[in-house]
Amino acid sequence: MNRMKKHPLSFLLTLLATLTMSLQLTSCLSDDTTAPTASDRDCLVSNVVLGTLNREMHTLNSAGEDSTYIITVKGSMYPMAIDQVKNEIWNVDSLPVGTDITKVTFAIFNVPGPCLIDKHHEEGDTIFAIADSTDFTRERTITVYSSDAVYSRKYTLQLRVHKEEADSLVWHHEAEKVNALKEAQECHPFFVENTLYLYYRTTDGSTKVIVTDRTDPNLTAPETVQPFGTAAIDVRSVTVHGGRFFAVAEGRPVVSDNGKDGWTDLNADAQAAFIFAAAGDSLYALSADYRRIVASANGTEWKESYVDLPDSLPQKNVAAVLCASRLNENAQSLLLTGLAPMKGKNDETIWASRIWKRDLDNSGIYSTPWMLLPQTTELGDYAFPNLNSPTMISYDHAAHLLGIDGEGNLTPCYSSADNGRTWSPGNLRFPVQSGVRAVSMTVDADQYVWIFCAGSGDVWRGRINRLGWKEEPTEFHSPKRQ
Repeated sequence: MNRMKKHPLSFLLTLLATLTMSLQLTSCLSDDTTAPTASDRDCLVSNVVLGTLNREMHTLNSAGEDSTYIITVKGSMYPMAIDQVKNEIWNVDSLPVGTDITKVTFAIFNVPGPCLIDKHHEEGDTIFAIADSTDFTRERTITVYSSDAVYSRKYTLQLRVHKEEADSLVWHHEAEKVNALKEAQECHPFFVENTLYLYYRTTDGSTKVIVTDRTDPNLTAPETVQPFGTAAIDVRSVTVHGGRFFAVAEGRPVVSDNGKDGWTDLNADAQAAFIFAAAGDSLYALSADYRRIVASANGTEWKESYVDLPDSLPQKNVAAVLCASRLNENAQSLLLTGLAPMKGKNDETIWASRIWKRDLDNSGIYSTPWMLLPQTTELGDYAFPNLNSPTMISYDHAAHLLGIDGEGNLTPCYSSADNGRTWSPGNLRFPVQSGVRAVSMTVDADQYVWIFCAGSGDVWRGRINRLGWKEEPTEFHSPKRQ
């Protein structure tokens, strides 16, 4: 850092240095010094807090026309990062859409001495005062001087504003009238890293699969999934666990290295209706009689999980989802849902909604049993809905359920943020789609939700905007000296 040369701004800087005392700007003296030193610390920006900003909001008036109004944004809710290595200042979280950054003020801008800022539309610098409205529609350069106006340091300051609403979800029509999906009776998609596997059952009962890269999916080249003997592979059961593909064929657990052929009988000690989840170190399945839940680490040895009400295990419209805990990285909740038979007043069979939950501890310290979540009358509109072709995902810290109604239309998406206890529609707005025979959805590594519609042949892809935003670093370190 060089000593300043004399220039026409010398008098101005001297005056500003005096005024800094009245503006209560932070002294640049460190805790263990009694006099200024000729170090970089003499001109550090130590803290920046935005002032109150204006934001333009859009709405519809009583006539259905677009209308705008102004609200205020509390700048302190958007912390500013200071990289003292690169001399850069910016807001870690982008300001919301519509925030006006043409007239920005600061609540705090802690520096030891006066500051200059580059002029917005012409060469040269001008005085920077935190109470004055400043235009930050482009990156600005701020020169910070030491308390005696001898030393200086330049920072670039940038304010970022979101270009999209945080909680909006935009759907992209990824494909339409896909022949494979048009003939599919049911489908089961999932991702293994960047590869999409789309299993589906055809009209003749055989199983096929489309394997494609998710970044540029080709849905026009299905392959036949080799049956196990004469038994077709159950589409719902195909699950990846430990790098291998597990499934069920006529009640027999089978395994394949590629999910397409070479299915091998595991000689399991239990028959299964289908495998509904892979969680932690285990596969989970419903037994062939739908009265037991069994688990296995290798697909061969199955251990029965205790359930106190086996008659209440679901037998129709079965769906499952694994939800991660918000608080403990080792904790997960596995939900198993569907319809179970019960006797009515006249001994007729009534199919009632049932939700089972098991809390999993992947650290192995705790073990908890399956628990039936009662669907009692006080839940009212928040009870678990009975949907055809149900499909579930875990997304944005909640479980989400989608299905079809009796006319082949997609239902509203129902969400539960309390691990299955209550459900409500509207948290995620899914596209309107008709002519659907069966529906299934999954989530990729970039937090995109994919919806596959058997019957109509449509594929949709969408993501909540904020889940795709890049996280900015907030800690900075100087490179180590050699």
